[in-house]
Amino acid sequence: RIEFDVSAKEKVIKAETPVELKVAGKFLYGAPASGLQLEGDMLVAPAASGRPGYPGYQFGVEDEQTASNERTPIENLPEADAYGVATFPVSLAKAPTSTQPQEAQIFIRMVETGGRAVERKLVLPVAPTAAQIGIKPLFGDKSVAEGDKAEFDVVFVSPDGKQLSRDGLRYELLKMESRYQWYRQNSSWEYEPVKSTKRVADGDLTLTSDKAARVSVAPEPGRYRLDVKSNEADGPITSVQFDVGWYSDGSADTPDLLETSIDKPEYTSGD
Repeated sequence: RIEFDVSAKEKVIKAETPVELKVAGKFLYGAPASGLQLEGDMLVAPAASGRPGYPGYQFGVEDEQTASNERTPIENLPEADAYGVATFPVSLAKAPTSTQPQEAQIFIRMVETGGRAVERKLVLPVAPTAAQIGIKPLFGDKSVAEGDKAEFDVVFVSPDGKQLSRDGLRYELLKMESRYQWYRQNSSWEYEPVKSTKRVADGDLTLTSDKAARVSVAPEPGRYRLDVKSNEADGPITSVQFDVGWYSDGSADTPDLLETSIDKPEYTSGD
C-alpha cells in the first residue's frame, strides 16, 4: 500500500502557461515509493466556490451551457525517483470559453507494481483572460419576500483578482415568463415551452476600485434576471436569477397536468 501527496507551486493555472506539480509518495511501511509510474488527467469545470476573494459574488451568465465533463489525459508523466518524488509540468491547452469562473481538477494516480493505483485530486482556479463583472445578491436562497427590495452589490475584477474602476456599465432587470404552446401531432396533443423576458427596470453604473456599487429594485412577485453588462458587443456580462414572493416555475420544461372528466354523456352543438 502507498500514500502520496500532490502539490503545486502556483495558486492558479493559466492557459498555455505550465504549472509545476510535485508528487511525493511512500509505502505505508515507510520506504519511499521509488520507481512507481504516474498517470493523470484533467477536468475543467465551473468553479464550485466562485472566484477566490469574492465570497457570495457571481460572475458570468448564470444559465450558460457548460462543456462536457470529459477528462483530458496528461501525457508523458515520469516515474517517481529513488526518494519517491516526481516533478512535472501541467498546462491548459487553451483558455475556457465560459463566462463563469472555472477550475482545473487535476487527478494524479500512482501505480503500484501489482497494478493497483492510488489517486489524489488537486484543484487550481483557472485565471480568467479578461476582467469580469461580479454581482452579489444581498438576500438568501435566491428569493426576496413580496414587498421587499432586491439589492445587489456590483464590482469589476481584474484577472489577477484586483477590484477595478469601470464606467460605461448598465444594469437591466428582466421579468422572466414561461408559457406552453400546445399543438396536435399524430392524433395526440404535444407541447413546447415558450420563454420570454420583459424589461422592467434599467440604469447606468459607474464602479470604483474601493467599494461595490449598489443596485436596488422593488419588483412585483415573479421570476427575474438581473443583467449587468458593458456597452461593447463583446464586453463582460454577468446575470443573476431570483424570485420575488411565493413564485414557482414548476419542474423543468413540463406544464402542470391534471385529470379531467365530462359531466354529461353527450352534448348538443353549441354547448
